[in-house]
Amino acid sequence: NSTLTQHGFTHWFAHEKGGGQYNDATMVRNGELVTAPGYVTNVITDDALEFIDTHAEDDNPFYLSVHYTAPHSPWTGHPQDIVDSYDDCPFESCPQEDPHPWAGSLSGHLGNRESLKGYFAAVTAMDLDVGRILDKIEDKNIRDNTLVIFTSDNGFSCGHHGFWGKGNGTRPLNMYENSVKVPFVASHPGITPEGIVQSAMVSGYDFMPTLLDYLNLPLPNDRN
Repeated sequence: NSTLTQHGFTHWFAHEKGGGQYNDATMVRNGELVTAPGYVTNVITDDALEFIDTHAEDDNPFYLSVHYTAPHSPWTGHPQDIVDSYDDCPFESCPQEDPHPWAGSLSGHLGNRESLKGYFAAVTAMDLDVGRILDKIEDKNIRDNTLVIFTSDNGFSCGHHGFWGKGNGTRPLNMYENSVKVPFVASHPGITPEGIVQSAMVSGYDFMPTLLDYLNLPLPNDRN
């Protein structure tokens, strides 16, 4: 429930439904519904930058979790200059395969260049704003003392295997399809080695115990 401030957080600014319109979206700020004018990716970033400004000099370290709705549907309403920058993109990484027998209602996006442009624009706009957050951390002179993690909740197909959206082309599920795999990038200058790729299979379940171990904190006793 987005209207409830989540356990352990002193500040809570979230999209009402986890996805929806990208402009003038309904958001929840510390339990209250508000309409946030502007492009929602920028709105979320602006709030994160304000949080960093407020807490960068705290005696205790802060934890900031920034969850963009991008590139969730809809694939319209994104900055037009970014959308237009993909006019001539061949989208070679997104083969438009015949609809899979299990493909659902989103299969109508298959072969639709405007949908591809919108999806890529959503990712690009998010990428630019991740850069704004990193710049802020640099400006505050806390980059060397900050662990930054970039990851996602699920992968996505843009025509791969005849799917648009979530979906897998095999049963039982295999662990190599793009709708299952997600990025996970960790950066802490001088601490985490640069340019290292881990090929072992891991799960989102590993995030919490790994982060606690990194911070030399114990696992909580009240959950398994």
